[in-house]
Amino acid sequence: MNSTKKIVWVFTKRKSVIVATPDVPWQIADWHHDIEIFPGIIFNIGKYLKEEDINPDNA
Repeated sequence: MNSTKKIVWVFTKRKSVIVATPDVPWQIADWHHDIEIFPGIIFNIGKYLKEEDINPDNA
């Protein structure tokens, strides 16, 4: 069984995400971009916060 381990860091002040996967260059993105959390599972933190009417700048 091939299992890929992945670490996802979310930086709230910088509004960015880093995704680290073995043997692959790390992905660094603004949190308004789609990020694959698990195979086939995509999450967009910025979009989610907007849909939930959450403003992290006011938290």
